[in-house]
Amino acid sequence: MFDLHRDEVLFPDGRRASFEVIRHGGAVAILPQEANGDFLFVRQYRHAVQSMLLEIPAGRLESGENPLECAQREIREEIGMAAAQWQDMGSFLWAPGYSNEVISLFFAYDLSPESLPQDDDEEIEIVRISPADALEQLQRGQITDAKTALALMLYTNNQ
Repeated sequence: MFDLHRDEVLFPDGRRASFEVIRHGGAVAILPQEANGDFLFVRQYRHAVQSMLLEIPAGRLESGENPLECAQREIREEIGMAAAQWQDMGSFLWAPGYSNEVISLFFAYDLSPESLPQDDDEEIEIVRISPADALEQLQRGQITDAKTALALMLYTNNQ
């Protein structure tokens, strides 16, 4: 999934420093919207925070896969849908203080049922939520996932 490195850096003034860096192959996140305007989120257990989180579908890039291909695969795996229309919402650095992971964010619409098997380590519940309810949950601190928060803010700014 990732590699952990310790890099020794020599600054121009002669000082040295050591940095631990997680090198990651990249990921995608998708904000899928149904014809009635509702978003399709997933609720899943995230072991690192020992909690069920409400978030947008997302996943890691596989070797040789471009971000759009990955996004198209991930929504079929996680929510059992394909999208006829895709909008690139940009890319962002997840945690540049310790990782080089880049997440490419997409808006997907014109959805139709088309599924792929879920990953073995996932137990996912699909949650339909209106944009207004999603924003309210974000403002109340009930949605705490950063990629989901960014997707909602970008969506709101583009409306």
